[in-house]
Amino acid sequence: MTSRKSGDYGSHPAPGAESRQDQATASQLVRNFGYWQDKARRHPVYILHRGRPRLALSSIEQFRELQSPDSPQERLINERDVVLDAMRDIAILLDRELRIVTVNRAARTYFGRDLGVAGMSLTAALPEPVGGYLDDTARRIRASGTMERIDLRLDDTGSRSLSLAFAPYPDGVALVGTDISVQDQRDLAFSARQSVDMALAELEDIAKARINPRGYIARPTESLTRMTGIAAEMLRNVRYAGLFDLSSRSRVADAIEHILDGGEPMRIEAGLVVRGTETMPVRVAFAPVRRHVVVDAVQTVLVAAA
Repeated sequence: MTSRKSGDYGSHPAPGAESRQDQATASQLVRNFGYWQDKARRHPVYILHRGRPRLALSSIEQFRELQSPDSPQERLINERDVVLDAMRDIAILLDRELRIVTVNRAARTYFGRDLGVAGMSLTAALPEPVGGYLDDTARRIRASGTMERIDLRLDDTGSRSLSLAFAPYPDGVALVGTDISVQDQRDLAFSARQSVDMALAELEDIAKARINPRGYIARPTESLTRMTGIAAEMLRNVRYAGLFDLSSRSRVADAIEHILDGGEPMRIEAGLVVRGTETMPVRVAFAPVRRHVVVDAVQTVLVAAA
């Protein structure tokens, strides 16, 4: 990320890099203005405030050069914006006063084009409470000088979630964000499946399992562990059809093959071996789990027969 503190002044020394011969206090400038004016015609003179450069005195030619669209400073700014717009991540640069300096294309698309107004605070540019929260976080980062990352959910459904890194830099604070909505929705869906399975396990006469294309249980569920009496570690190493009695195994294997070949959902009657020796009559339903158009796995539900 490019800072505008160095390299933005063309052939002239940047603040902090100037020699002492190019520095003057305000009182020195007033007492001998002609001398400093002559020096400013050749290169900028930096006016000190409490020992540090605060203002610059320069010729009108130098000033116009800095303002020109073809000046090194403007070219650097344009190059910065091109790089930021090429990023897939959201990027927002704030100045020392935490006002927006620039916003890349990804951020404008995500938040809306109003965010691209330079000079606005995050509180003004974004709806509450998001804008105020981000503004407070940026203020804390500026004060601490340390990088921080936060995850932010912008709605209750998880359809808009953002992971934002706040990083201080010499001219302010940079925000770089990644849209984690898909990951957040995936986590929510996985949590919901786990909750359903825990509820099924409490019923004891119903269970579910997902079968991979090799015929093994992809992730042993609590409900299947409870129904069969077999530990999850063992279930990972057993073919699904092997959980059933000899007379049922071929029907279970054929049903799995039927679904993997793109067949319609179906159900069969079978005998499930439980606690190693007993056989429980069950109804087993099979349905495809698709990734795009390809069947990636088989979802099964077992219900104890009355």
